[in-house]
Amino acid sequence: MKYLFILLISLTMTIFSRAQSNVSASKNDEAAVEKLATRFADAWNRHDAKIFAAFFTEDADFTNVRGQRFIGRTEIETHHEPAFASRFKESHVTITKTEIRFIKKDVATVDAWWEMNGVKLPDGKEAPNEAGLMNFVATEMNGEWLISVIHNMGLHTDNKISNLIAKNSNTMDFLSTRIITGDVKKMVDFYQHITGIKATQFTPDFAEFKTDAAALAIGSTGTMQFFGGDEVAKAAQNQTVIIEFRVKDVDETYTKLKDFLQSNLVQQPTTMPWGNRSLLFRDPDGNLINFFTPVTPEAIKRFDGE
Repeated sequence: MKYLFILLISLTMTIFSRAQSNVSASKNDEAAVEKLATRFADAWNRHDAKIFAAFFTEDADFTNVRGQRFIGRTEIETHHEPAFASRFKESHVTITKTEIRFIKKDVATVDAWWEMNGVKLPDGKEAPNEAGLMNFVATEMNGEWLISVIHNMGLHTDNKISNLIAKNSNTMDFLSTRIITGDVKKMVDFYQHITGIKATQFTPDFAEFKTDAAALAIGSTGTMQFFGGDEVAKAAQNQTVIIEFRVKDVDETYTKLKDFLQSNLVQQPTTMPWGNRSLLFRDPDGNLINFFTPVTPEAIKRFDGE
């Protein structure tokens, strides 16, 4: 929260106080902050979520071009891991210009203009090149400059990749699956643990997990009064639907979750005839979940459009 406050202060100063002198900073610090934006782009181009996340403070606040917000280095890594394994797998970003302003000797704001190519649309075609602007706060911690707050935005609204991905579908977009439950908190805690994604809790009766592909919503049985009554959908009675998540390495994920899943486990990681390696287990309401990783060339091509 303190970094977000600093960002707001710094942006206000940038807009209204350009005439004032910057806080004095050493040449080494100026060079380090300048280099931070370039190193950030280099990390993106390696498509390794752990390396990418290492450029952020432990409690960093990240808002992407789609307005999705991720809090903390771990959440930033978890969000970017599947993205780097799919549509951004061959993406390349270049920093074209930076403007730096030191707020304190150990805090600086950075405007970094970027260009990106190599992003894949859902049908496997390459999206048009994109351009954008990152506004971020760089903080010096123990001799190292890291990003504490970042807001990213696309500048070409007619070519914006996120919009193109949505427009690329034929007639409609699949956006969300909603689970109706008698215990929202228990389900939210469970899905936060297995996915590493922090839920947005809109009300005590409704929460949502957002990924780049779609959202998983959790609604209480009390919300059914708005959908025609209690008989329309009942909690813990799903016998047909499988909720599926693509993960980078299903075996590694299983190792991390094995003790947590325990009696909820249905099937250890198994390679399916269609080329996915799947881990099957149930959530607290008995809904079947499939964590999978494409492992055969055909399956990888099917998902990545290569």
